[in-house]
Formats: sequence, structure tokens, C-alpha cells
Amino acid sequence: MKDLEITDLVPERAEFSLISKGEKKYFLRPINMADRVWIRAKFGDRVQEIFEKINMIEITKIVFHQLEDKSDFRPITIQREDDDGELREIRLTGSDLLAEAITGVQETLEIYFALLKTLGITQVALKKLGVE
Repeated sequence: MKDLEITDLVPERAEFSLISKGEKKYFLRPINMADRVWIRAKFGDRVQEIFEKINMIEITKIVFHQLEDKSDFRPITIQREDDDGELREIRLTGSDLLAEAITGVQETLEIYFALLKTLGITQVALKKLGVE
């Protein structure tokens, strides 16, 4: 196994598709310095834990932030039944709507690895780290 060099980490544009949106492709822009500042401000010291534990609720917020086109995920207010069957008015944010559109393990992994690619962590880099 070859050592991973810092120069191996080159952020790239990434894509994923969602079955719930008719297999539509979505694109994530590479993470830049301003994005890193936003991520640190939003999640603080929990960033590494979020990625290690694959916390998809928090990861979905980062994915939404990186989306090139957010038009399918504009915030809305809807009526929804709560756990007691009562209708409640709730506000769904863009990242909430994105999370609701993600179905299945395969899509979840596709989105997770797309986000890693925007950080510069590609399949090649993962192999160098011994992650298959």
C-alpha cells in the first residue's frame, strides 16, 4: 500500500442521482476555503465524527450546501401528521427535502462518496488508505 500524499487530495466536482427525482443527476461543487469555514462554523469540533460515523442527517446539510442547483429543494411549509396522528404545520428546509428524497443504502453511499470526492478523497485515495 502506497502512502497517501497531501497532493493526492484534489477536490473535484462530483455527481449523484436520485431515484425519487426520476434518476435526475445532481452536481456538487468542489469544497473551497469558504466552504471549509462554513462547515467549521456550522458543525464545530464534530466534523470528523460526522464523517466517521456517516451521520447522514448532518452530511445531507453539507451536501445541500454544495449543490450547484438547489431548485428542486426549495423550503416549503406543509401539513404532516405527528406521532399521535395530529396534523401539524411544519417547515421543511432544503436539506430536509433532500434527505427525504434519498432512498436506500446505495443512494446514501453514492451521496457520501460524492461528498468525499468534493473534499479530494477519491476511490484512489481511499485505496491508498486501505479502505475498500
